[in-house]
Amino acid sequence: NRFFARTSRGWQLFDLNGALLGDQVFEEARPFEGGSFAAVRVADGWAFVNGSGAICCGDLRFEDARSSSPGNHLAAVKENGVWGFILGGEWIGEEHIASWKMVIPPQYEDAGVFGTGGLAPVKRDGMWYYLKLLAQ
Repeated sequence: NRFFARTSRGWQLFDLNGALLGDQVFEEARPFEGGSFAAVRVADGWAFVNGSGAICCGDLRFEDARSSSPGNHLAAVKENGVWGFILGGEWIGEEHIASWKMVIPPQYEDAGVFGTGGLAPVKRDGMWYYLKLLAQ
């Protein structure tokens, strides 16, 4: 129920009625993929915002990032030229109750998002594979 639109200031977050959410302006933004947070590029790298448009990952910044997917709080992030997956902490509504944590260390040439079946595409040695979540 949120979308990013390019304004004269940069990318900003809106609700479905067209109301601006927050005052943050982003250099780039990736859409919400049905998960709790979306990837946005700010001056010092890629970060994540919640549904209110607030940066929700503290000072963490990445070379690149993908938005979280439905049913989990995992997102692909790029560090030192390779991709891994970060767990976006635990939330109760809009309240953050646990820290962000790298759960699959960066080791892939490329990575997508986890789908509803718990599978995420990853590229290693020029070949694409799928990672499967064993517990969701």
